[in-house]
Amino acid sequence: MLFRDRTDKTLFDGLAISQETMQCEEYMGKYPVIFISLKDVDGLRFEDASVGIMGKKPSF
Repeated sequence: MLFRDRTDKTLFDGLAISQETMQCEEYMGKYPVIFISLKDVDGLRFEDASVGIMGKKPSF
């Protein structure tokens, strides 16, 4: 599921956005989407959490 070349419109079934048919037809599947999950990132400070995000401490 890294790259998808199609749009699954059933994902929005039952949601208010699915009623906006003009907007859905105009925008859905036209722009790339980047999904980033931070659920496994741990740390009380940004410096600590950045190791889980970037794999190294920030240099600033």
